[in-house]
Amino acid sequence: MAAAGKARGVPVVAFEEPTFVLEYGTVIPLRYLTPRADVAMVPLSVCWASDLKECMTWGEAVREAVVKSDRRAVFVASGAFSHKLVRGPETWPAPDLQKLDHELADLLTTGRHAEARATLPQYVERADPEMGGRHIAMLIGATGGGYRGRLLGYGPSSGSGNPVIVLTQSSSTS
Repeated sequence: MAAAGKARGVPVVAFEEPTFVLEYGTVIPLRYLTPRADVAMVPLSVCWASDLKECMTWGEAVREAVVKSDRRAVFVASGAFSHKLVRGPETWPAPDLQKLDHELADLLTTGRHAEARATLPQYVERADPEMGGRHIAMLIGATGGGYRGRLLGYGPSSGSGNPVIVLTQSSSTS
């Protein structure tokens, strides 16, 4: 993956550091997806200094590496959509932000990959997603189109909008 990223001009550094502690954005999804911790995983990160285009390119490189490996993979992007935090875990995002979140989720789940990619910068400007939307950009790059899915749930956390979306590769793409 690092080599594929570097070939695309992404300043990627691969490292293995046994004292590096995974942060909550990795630990929480894995706790629920692999409760026995019996599935191999490669934690990937995005850089605060990266723009959306670089994050999409990094996602594309990850997809390319997986395809070339002839292995199956699941890509998990963790982070809130709208992320204008307020006090109170039960507090929903403002109605206009919830609408934006659902519009983006709809683009992703109905296979409108190009539209999601094109509108992401405007979405980020208006909704202020967690990590500046870098996790969403990487997801868009990693899926590369040809995916459809469904919104399993959407909930609040201190004013942030948190969708759970499952995307499945269409049978017409490899």
